[in-house]
Amino acid sequence: MNQRLRDYLRFLAWQSGIGYMLLWAMTWWALDYGSSVFGGSGMCRVEQVKILFYWACTPDSALAVLAAAANSAFTLTIWAPVFVVLATVNAAMILVAAPIVMAHLLGLPAAIYVASRVMLALFGLVRRVCCRRADGDGAGLISWPT
Repeated sequence: MNQRLRDYLRFLAWQSGIGYMLLWAMTWWALDYGSSVFGGSGMCRVEQVKILFYWACTPDSALAVLAAAANSAFTLTIWAPVFVVLATVNAAMILVAAPIVMAHLLGLPAAIYVASRVMLALFGLVRRVCCRRADGDGAGLISWPT
């Protein structure tokens, strides 16, 4: 039972970390290429809401799903401080701010965990490739004095 719980938690940590990294990747992609992809299509426009901006596409366009994903990524990342500040003033906004805060409280440590585990695996792989010793006479790419 204990091992199963640890396996489930490890799976949850990996999925949360990878999801958090993909969330930020989607945000940066939408900030960098959103104007050329959405604005250049002729079916999408920038919808301004006071200080925020979101992409609004016609519902029958294929870009509507991508714009909704980009808008969700904007809400969870770059507009998150705005929603948290609004929740301090307006109690009804707590329902919006709470999932945003929880996404960052769980996602950031999980992303750090995933990044450190991947780097550790890559460093181990480089060490195995570079320092491999053959049976007897030769060394790998780097030979260490013994």
